[in-house]
Amino acid sequence: MTLEQAIALRKAIDPRYRAVVLLGYWCGLRFGELTALRRSDVDVSRSRIHIRRTAQQTVGGVVFGPPKTAAGRRSVPVAKSVMSELCDYMEAYTGADCVALVITSSAGTPLLRQNFLRRTWRPALAQAGLPAELTPHSMRHGYASLLIAGGFSVKEVSTWCGHASTSITLAVYAHVGSQQADDAPDRLDNLLSSLDEPQP
Repeated sequence: MTLEQAIALRKAIDPRYRAVVLLGYWCGLRFGELTALRRSDVDVSRSRIHIRRTAQQTVGGVVFGPPKTAAGRRSVPVAKSVMSELCDYMEAYTGADCVALVITSSAGTPLLRQNFLRRTWRPALAQAGLPAELTPHSMRHGYASLLIAGGFSVKEVSTWCGHASTSITLAVYAHVGSQQADDAPDRLDNLLSSLDEPQP
């Protein structure tokens, strides 16, 4: 998912579920992580989100548990503009209790993936004129690609995404690095010219 697609989706989706896009694309959370997020996990003062649990849908309903790996338990930095929008969202849709889920269904229950896809996600894609094959996981890929293209290190991207190792990040997003290599001569020129500038 590109940034332009994410912006279009954020505008098209039902406002009650706008935080799915904010957390999925602008924070890189997995669907199970963002649906398990509680108010206390949102650190507004430090502009960070703490991933402490994940939600898994079972025959009996939604079960909350710890992330599958140690890397999954992490702190994710959030752009202050995104945090501000998330705070507005929580003011409108999230319960006041510190353990209240940030995102719930209209009935106040944990979000079920298939119901969400059918009732909200796919209609929003259609309304925004976006490809039907985009999934919530496409937002996470878009987030990581955006960071790498923006010059963030593989280590940072790996940590924020909760990858078990940087090799996973490199394997999945090598295509972004190869695109960056195309402008390597220009970037090298910029670096060298800045180093060659006479000192005052």
